[in-house]
Amino acid sequence: VDDFTLTVFADKSMNGNEPLKELLLMIDQDLQNETVAAFEYSTMWGRVIQLNASNWRVQLRDYPTDLVKAEDFSWTGTLCGAEQHGTEEQNWKQFTIDPGQPWSKREVMRNLAPLKFFHDIEMNYDLLELGWGPCLEAAWGEFQHAFDRITSGPPDNSPALPWWDKQRLKYRGKILLRANRSEWHHLSSKSPYAHEERLCWQWKAITESKNGLTMSWVHGKISFLGDLIITINTRRKWSNIKFIEMPNLTMDWIISWNLPPNGNHTGHNVLPSSTVLKNGADTYLSFRSRSLDLEWRINVPNGMRIFLFSTTLNWLSSFWKSITDVARPIKRGNGCWADSSPSKKKFSRHYNKASLLWRFDSLVCEYRQSFSKNIGFVIQSKAGFLESKHLLKIEEKGPLPKGAILLRPRAEWSMEKMTLEAKEIHVYLKNASSSTDNAEKNFFASLDNVKFRRFAEFIENADRRKIIFDAADFKALWKVENRDCIMTLINSAECGNILKKNLTAKLTVMFSKNDSTSKNNKHQAEDRAVDSADFVNPLNQLLNSGKKTCSTEFVEQSAKANEEKPVYTGL
Repeated sequence: VDDFTLTVFADKSMNGNEPLKELLLMIDQDLQNETVAAFEYSTMWGRVIQLNASNWRVQLRDYPTDLVKAEDFSWTGTLCGAEQHGTEEQNWKQFTIDPGQPWSKREVMRNLAPLKFFHDIEMNYDLLELGWGPCLEAAWGEFQHAFDRITSGPPDNSPALPWWDKQRLKYRGKILLRANRSEWHHLSSKSPYAHEERLCWQWKAITESKNGLTMSWVHGKISFLGDLIITINTRRKWSNIKFIEMPNLTMDWIISWNLPPNGNHTGHNVLPSSTVLKNGADTYLSFRSRSLDLEWRINVPNGMRIFLFSTTLNWLSSFWKSITDVARPIKRGNGCWADSSPSKKKFSRHYNKASLLWRFDSLVCEYRQSFSKNIGFVIQSKAGFLESKHLLKIEEKGPLPKGAILLRPRAEWSMEKMTLEAKEIHVYLKNASSSTDNAEKNFFASLDNVKFRRFAEFIENADRRKIIFDAADFKALWKVENRDCIMTLINSAECGNILKKNLTAKLTVMFSKNDSTSKNNKHQAEDRAVDSADFVNPLNQLLNSGKKTCSTEFVEQSAKANEEKPVYTGL
């Protein structure tokens, strides 16, 4: 941290039990449903803070990607601390303090209730960057393991709260964040030093009159507002590829905590006991969440654009594989520390239901074959929405025999419902002109209205879910330019598959030191090269073939028919 300054202000309006009680209720509105008395707190204080710094970095080891990087930021707002009094018979415990000679030992009564922080903070950043990826999970897990060795669990032998419940218990209030520029980097490589391969979320204001990102955080709801551009950065020739553009985006994450019946949402009056509980007893049983439901809402009122390339689709498939694959799903002991504590549940396995609602005023999806070849298609649509609901199921393993390999429970996501609606859809094909680099956009097909629905129930006497697809006013146009464009796209796809097949890692065995194996592998590679050489371009076969096939005869007859004068017959 550079140029760090912290200023704390105290005021008479924030002194005393009654004024602080009203301040706590104003910060945390969920407490208004609880019975809160002003004198039930053993500790209660309130301050106004102001924090400023010019640079702040959080880094793991010597990795080039920072977890947090902030420039020219300031925090201002109200911070309060409160500790419930509880009852001296149940929540207070006597401790013996030995300060050493020449002082004698002292008996002190200590309150076991946690100190809660109530905050109303406004944050302003000039630049805020966040970084994460599967390559950082190992180092972060090592840091968490070391941090757990210096922290203590609940004093009454209750199971430790996970971090998502602990922050809900100890940190109450709201945060308002504004940033002129903000970038979220998600690395896609397994190596932490290969920071070039990443998916970047850029929040940057198009006009100077507003911020790039405005985020509001309250318990159970996180809202984002700003102009978002998602880009793909690679180590190849073409980098910083624009993927999605969503101006004036509004995005909400709504979290619903699934608690036991008559559960405690705020953690008020949830206090640890001074006596050690039996195994299986839990003080936080009414507060501990069993699972959570996530609702993701996205609204793009000013039009949304998606840019696709053939390399983009291949990179996204490898990116999805890198973030979903498990490097070592088998548990092989407790490691070099011999930690006997049970493994922690991951937050990604704490979900129960997840839903997505994506609304857009207009959508333009453009696909190009490559940067050099401006050939592809464009899909344009007016207002529409996409809604889907998903369910997570954890398959628990039964008792295993002695000596068997212990596998972690398998997590399976299932789609319960999906709805897609769009209006005035037009599809255009882009064919590069021979004289210029500009592409000619030709009409191909259109739909006035499209509705696609996938339901959770299955069809009777079939292992398939019920699906309804409705389309109205379909129109299509087939002409020579559209035919050439479609055949070119098919040709490029087939050539790409053959090239991917020939450029596998198996070809490297041709350079092996073993002559016998190298000769066999060389013959196999030559056979594969012959197979690829036999590939015939369908477009060239269609247009440049000397022999007359059915397709060429059809093309010649169509051209001859266009030259002839039309013949009108009377009725």
